Amino acid sequence: MRGHLPTARPLRPPADRRAPASHPLGRLVRHVRPVLRRTGELRAVNSLLTEILQAGNGAVRQRRALQRDVRPADVVAVLSRHTGQDCLPETAA
Repeated sequence: MRGHLPTARPLRPPADRRAPASHPLGRLVRHVRPVLRRTGELRAVNSLLTEILQAGNGAVRQRRALQRDVRPADVVAVLSRHTGQDCLPETAA
């Protein structure tokens, strides 16, 4: 996208600076907020982002499930309940 917007700042922090995931994600959402508002998706994006930052992404949930449940079938059952929820924002028809 920088090719189309030569004056835009990169959305990622410098390589030598670590930041919580919420920082670059927040900057990204602020950057695309006008488009998300126009398309009616801002609320869904904010909701999904909040949930992911609080509960963790799929990899985090997989590790937690594996720590709780030793049997792979139990881990798969836990994760399959959440997979569909991740894919369907509340604004989906």
